[in-house]
This record gives sequence, structure tokens and C-alpha cells, in this order.
Amino acid sequence: MLRLSVIIPTRDRAVLLRRTLEFLAPQCLELGEVELIVVDDGSTDATPRVVTQWSDNTDCRVQLLEQQARGPAAARNRGLAAATGEVTLFLGDDLFAAPGMLEAHIDHHEAYPGLEIAVLGRVTWSPELKVTPLMRWLEHGGPQFCYHRIDDPMHVPPTFFWTANLSVKTKFLRSEGGFSEEFPDAAFEDVELGVRLSRKGLELHYEPRALGHHCHPVGFRSSLARMERLAKGALIARKTMPELISLEGDTPLKRLRRKLLLNRMMLFLMRSVYPLAASLPAFRQHYFAFAHDMTYRAALRRALDN
Repeated sequence: MLRLSVIIPTRDRAVLLRRTLEFLAPQCLELGEVELIVVDDGSTDATPRVVTQWSDNTDCRVQLLEQQARGPAAARNRGLAAATGEVTLFLGDDLFAAPGMLEAHIDHHEAYPGLEIAVLGRVTWSPELKVTPLMRWLEHGGPQFCYHRIDDPMHVPPTFFWTANLSVKTKFLRSEGGFSEEFPDAAFEDVELGVRLSRKGLELHYEPRALGHHCHPVGFRSSLARMERLAKGALIARKTMPELISLEGDTPLKRLRRKLLLNRMMLFLMRSVYPLAASLPAFRQHYFAFAHDMTYRAALRRALDN
């Protein structure tokens, strides 16, 4: 059986992280050839103590690495440098592994042993959460979980290189030098690496049996804040992915739209009508799409103008 290194970058999520580790433990013990590497990216809460105590009370192989806050890209690179497995699996610190998730990743890599093969697992909302209309849209039509857009699970575009639940041959990852540490946030740092790896022959497969439950409720404001972070990440990724910063050409209507995008009062009003818009089933999906697109474009334009 292939050896697996599971890398979990984390910051200030001690309670969630402990539960993430608890969901992984039975699978780690069953498979045997698994090491857990938790990289604490400058937490100010009890994260180091929680990981140490959990490690002392389990038979799982756990390694805690600590660094000053440098972002998830740097944290993953730190974990990658310490990994001893032939396959590296990146997980979010708020992802609860469904039964068989680790085995599904390993089985897929054993069935497709090529160095360039990577496996995208599935992520969906945790059954513990109350899934709001916004969260449902984010998963089915929105910009967060876009698995429905995968046409061929054996030929997935590198723009789906999402490290919430993704495994790659360790040697292949290291061949490209890992993640760019220019990215301060979780915003295009994984996709940018996926695009670079695709130029070296990356073949990304989708394995829905490798299922993880995302236990992180998302509200309207936090979702729009994520779009602003994505815009900032797009500017960093533009050397590799210039299409991320493409805006429409110049027409009178589009110039007017761009002015509206930069108007903070318009953005404030757009966000203020959320309770009403979310209560109207026939309207809310269009509103969600418009609000997220407008927020992304406004943040992108402001960053380009600065």
C-alpha cells in the first residue's frame, strides 16, 4: 500500500481542528501507512496544545509544525518538506472525513500510479450544519463547490486543483517547488499551482468516493469577503493565469457598470437588501450571482487602479 502524508494547515481553529483529527483517526489506524502533519500558521489560540494533547492520546502518527503567520501556501510548503509519504493529501482544517475517504484516495493512486496523477476528492456541507439558501447556491451554481461543472472525472481542468481535499504524488509536487508563497490568503494559491503543474503533465481526476464534509457555515458577508480575497489573489496569480483579471471591453454601458462597481454606496445597498432577496426563491439565485460577481469585479478594479 502507498504511504500517505496528510497535510493540514491551520490557524486559530483549535476546536474544529481537533474534530477534524478525530474523524481522520479511525481511517489512519485502519490503513496504517498514514502520517498526519499539522502546520500551525501562527495561531493565537490553543491550537499547539490541542494537537499535542490529541497526539499524546492516539496511536496515529502526528507531527506538529509551527511557524509565524505566513499564509496557507507557506504552511503547506512547510508540511510538504516534512512529508515522507509517496502521496500527499491536502485537507482543510474544517473538513470532516467521511468513512473511506483516505482509502479512496490511496486506491485511486494505486489504480493510476503515474507520477502526474492527482486526485480531487469531493467536498460538501457537513450534515451538522443548517444549510441556508446561500450555502446551497454556493454548492450548486455558486463559486465555492463547483463539482457539477466537471464534465469528465478523468480529465478535470487544473482550475479545479482545490486543496480542501486533494492528493498528489509527493515527488511531482516537489518538482514544481510547491506553492507560491506570494499568496497571503487561501485565494487562488492552489489553483495557480495546479496550472503550473498542468504544464508539466498534471492529470487531475475526480474521485467522489473521497468525500469530506465542510463544517464551516458561510454567511452573506463572509462569502462576499471571500470574493474580495479572490480578487487580490487573482492579481498575484495573473503571471500564471492572465485570464483571471480580464474585465469587459469598453462600451458606454460597461463603463457605467464599472463606475457602479466602484461605488461603495451601491455595494452597501446591494448588501443591505440581502434579507429580502434571500426570502424570494424565484429571485435569490440571480441576486446571489450578481452580488458575488459585482463584489469580485469591484475589488479587482480597485486593486488594479491602486
